[in-house]
Amino acid sequence: MPKESTAATPEVIAMQVDQAKVNRVIKGSLHTAAGFGLVPLPGLDMLGVLSVQVVMVYRLAKLYQVPFSRTATRAIIVALIGSAVPHAFSTGCSRVALKMIPVVGQSVATVSMAVLSGAATWAVGKVFVQHFESGGNILNFNPEAMKEYFKEAFEQGKTVVKGMTRTPVPSA
Repeated sequence: MPKESTAATPEVIAMQVDQAKVNRVIKGSLHTAAGFGLVPLPGLDMLGVLSVQVVMVYRLAKLYQVPFSRTATRAIIVALIGSAVPHAFSTGCSRVALKMIPVVGQSVATVSMAVLSGAATWAVGKVFVQHFESGGNILNFNPEAMKEYFKEAFEQGKTVVKGMTRTPVPSA
């Protein structure tokens, strides 16, 4: 009688992953990325956000027991954001330029960049979770195939980030 394999399939692993942990990883990363969006130095904010996103994917990969590659992940994230949301990305670049204008330009650009950074991080997290839960890994990730889902998740992420700013502050 052939012996049955005891190795868990990616689908079984996905069913065993604690969704509360997944959500904490994504939300915590969203907050951190939005914080980096507030950095007033052009370029430094984007590097910080990309770093947060790579670490988030690393943590998600660990939860889903998927091998991780920092280089491949970075390339995937850049491809996702660049191909799926070119308007938001170009708007983000113009906001980087706005940061160079003292006071008003910096304020407007910084707040906008925080929203875009948080939304993009939310979308990256959601896309990788969907990919991992379908049995995918970093090496077989196809950014082009995930473009539409990324756009939807990005719009949802903007709503999530904006909702965070509407939380009432208790009066003293």
